[in-house]
Amino acid sequence: MAVVGSLKVVFVYFSGPLGQAIRTSALIAETRRCLEFENVSELNLSKTVSLASVRSSLARSRVSFSPPFGTAVSRVKDMVFYRLLSKSLSRWLRDENPDVIVAETIPAAYVCLIANPRARIVADVHGLTFEQKAIQLGNESGMLSRWRELQNEVLTRADHFFVVSPEMKDYLSRDLDSARMTVVQNAAYPTDLQARFRRPPRFLFSGIFEYWEDPDTIAKLGRLLPPKTFAAIGYGNFLSNVVSASPHLEYLGSMAHDDAIRKSVEFQIGLVPSSTDITRVVASPVKLFEYLSVGLPVLAASVGSWSRLVSVHDVGWVVPRGDFCPTAMNLLDVSEDVWSDKSLRARRLIAERFNWTRVVNETVVPALRSLA
Repeated sequence: MAVVGSLKVVFVYFSGPLGQAIRTSALIAETRRCLEFENVSELNLSKTVSLASVRSSLARSRVSFSPPFGTAVSRVKDMVFYRLLSKSLSRWLRDENPDVIVAETIPAAYVCLIANPRARIVADVHGLTFEQKAIQLGNESGMLSRWRELQNEVLTRADHFFVVSPEMKDYLSRDLDSARMTVVQNAAYPTDLQARFRRPPRFLFSGIFEYWEDPDTIAKLGRLLPPKTFAAIGYGNFLSNVVSASPHLEYLGSMAHDDAIRKSVEFQIGLVPSSTDITRVVASPVKLFEYLSVGLPVLAASVGSWSRLVSVHDVGWVVPRGDFCPTAMNLLDVSEDVWSDKSLRARRLIAERFNWTRVVNETVVPALRSLA
């Protein structure tokens, strides 16, 4: 058995946004490189567990069906959903008999705690979307109190936590001993694909059109930048608003991950706008590392340690949120020498430091070993 003895690890997750899916897939793949393949299993709760059967059971209980936190669900409805889901999960875990369960997100960890309280549970916390949604909806829906109860249960009972950034670790340190947390930063895979310089440079936004991405800035760029110099890939609640308000934005649609990476080499600068919301401060945008992997220098808003990474390693330009659009306009005249130097450093940074193989081997594997 390689690296961590006979440890049996199971990853449990819900289907989620692209960034979450990329992180989950990478953690699973790289953990499998360290353990024998048959000792690492995975279960997508959104696909493997029959939601149709859960819906049917809820109907028999005269409770209408809602996925977890998809809408402002009542406490009773929420509890029934999780109990039924954990019952299905429990049967699968009984057959797998894992030593450690790595649960992607706090809701997934909560289901695992109900389903199999004997296994060691590691909760991977890489965002605050659920918490922020609960805060926005408030106590009228019952969601805020339910979320806090669920979160407290996980914070109390889970054995360990993977957190996506130093800021996330600081945020959770209000309730957790730092010894129970390991920072597992986002990363990318090195690739032979490589962007090339051209004039004028073309800008790319690739990601989810949500409030934390500062959609107003994206729309403003779609009005200010010249035609054929700005394109976007992705989906989200603010997509139609941004596209309709951006006459010069070329919307390329929503693409599969590998297709988006291949398309990105046609551009010269990757955009990482950002709100100043706590959701983004504690985050680590996957798009940042994927831009860098193909040699795209990035223009980033100055928010969180992920933007400081850009400054420290000189792989782009970091500016206050209010200066984002003027800086983009100035970068239409960026020199080939400046661009090429940043592009080279970007690809080297991923190859030598922020690649998934190194991140998992230096953080996830030691943490799993400590739970053996």
